[in-house]
Amino acid sequence: SFWRVIEGSVLAKQIQDKIILIGLTAEAFHDVHATPFGSMPGLGVNANTLTMLIRKDFFSFASTWLVQVLRFLSFWIALILASSSSVIAGVSILVFLAFVYLASGFFLFSRELILDPWVLILGTFGVFFGGIIVREMQLWFENVRLREESSRDPLTGFYNRRFLTLKLQSEFKRALARRGIFKIPEEISIVMIDLDNFKLVNDSFGHAEGDRVLKTMAEAIHGSVRKSEIICRYGGDEFCVILLGATIQDAAKFGEKIRSLIANHPDLSY
Repeated sequence: SFWRVIEGSVLAKQIQDKIILIGLTAEAFHDVHATPFGSMPGLGVNANTLTMLIRKDFFSFASTWLVQVLRFLSFWIALILASSSSVIAGVSILVFLAFVYLASGFFLFSRELILDPWVLILGTFGVFFGGIIVREMQLWFENVRLREESSRDPLTGFYNRRFLTLKLQSEFKRALARRGIFKIPEEISIVMIDLDNFKLVNDSFGHAEGDRVLKTMAEAIHGSVRKSEIICRYGGDEFCVILLGATIQDAAKFGEKIRSLIANHPDLSY
């Protein structure tokens, strides 16, 4: 120890033909360092370094191909779990895999081979949770698309009668909630459109011609409404247009515009 050297009580034979380390080893001098083998004084760290130099027995890093193989396997394991398992099951398997990586890293370190398991563990969990987020987003968009398709009429592309009912309920509730302190209701107008003698078209020219007439009519109605106005196919040759914030006078003008448009349309006038 340092004090024995200063005192001169170290015998010559104790240091002859030897490599001698003289240093502070007490915790009072804060000469304590964290190492993979636990806390160790600086003198012990230096002694271990010299021992490795004398024995030529050094730590080395795991080969690049081993690291790349483990990264590749971890990547695909995380993707497979994210796409085919629940979050709880996937996390449980990844926790077990992380334990295997940590145990393997410690085992290799005891054999003087360095393999950092945390990069693999964090990367695996990152890919897994990223895959879960992508999966849930795809499912959400698919559900939105399915709801949109189920609420539309396949022939005209307009909303169907079920959507009309739900939309009206929603708009009436919203209008009642927004009346405010003066209790002034927000007006909502509905225009019903029905083709005269449409049954004769189907009976005389067939259903294919009837479908063409409905499509042509749908295009004519769609071209004459604003984006805020909602068109629905009520059933058969009946259509419905919801005019939000429109008075009954505005609705009457709109209805006359649609009637005139259809009556003068070259493909619908007959």
